[in-house]
Amino acid sequence: MESRKKPEGIQESRELPAIRVPQWLDGWDRVKFSAKLHRRKPLPTFYLFSMPAVELRSLCGIQRRQSLEMTPRAADLGIQRQHDPERSEEIRQFVEYGYPWSTLSEAKRESGQFSNFRKPGWLPTAIVINILESTDERENARVASSDVVVVEDDAQCCKIRLPYKTWSKNWRPSALPPFEVIDGQHHLFAFDVNADNRFELPVVAFHGLDISWQAYLFWTINIKPKRINPRPC
Repeated sequence: MESRKKPEGIQESRELPAIRVPQWLDGWDRVKFSAKLHRRKPLPTFYLFSMPAVELRSLCGIQRRQSLEMTPRAADLGIQRQHDPERSEEIRQFVEYGYPWSTLSEAKRESGQFSNFRKPGWLPTAIVINILESTDERENARVASSDVVVVEDDAQCCKIRLPYKTWSKNWRPSALPPFEVIDGQHHLFAFDVNADNRFELPVVAFHGLDISWQAYLFWTINIKPKRINPRPC
């Protein structure tokens, strides 16, 4: 199985069981991969797991688009749109109260007339991330050796080894965060450090995915799919 070199001297860590998802076609070997163009050949797998939303947020960094309108898109390596705090607050309210209770005014909530509107606020859609390797650079920064997240993938099982034995709300990366968000930043920002740590999110995790491929993946998730036609057939 193809894999990249793992850091030596792994410290005691928290382990998450993961599911390996192989996705590679022979025809993809004809793609023109280029490390110079930030599109080196990716691994033929990604991984599925879940973890508490607040813990996931603490491990994540956001590569934002910083380019001006005149900057060529090929030179714009930011992934995410600018964060919209109102959107994250809307999601936070939904998680807490469900729909349509989350859209009601405070007066209507306190009136007692709409109690049957309150429902669970499930978020079943996965957050898509990239697990940075120790050699990956972003704006001349790397993940500190003590913060590297290791993917253990062998015939017996797959594990994601986090850079601590027990997570705490005070944990912060020493340098570059070990996770990059490809898609789902507004979901993550809906959870602050005081959120309930029992609320977990599904995660789709790539490993060592070059930055241009991340931008491409964000585009295929958010822009390429056609909207459903609301008119009846």
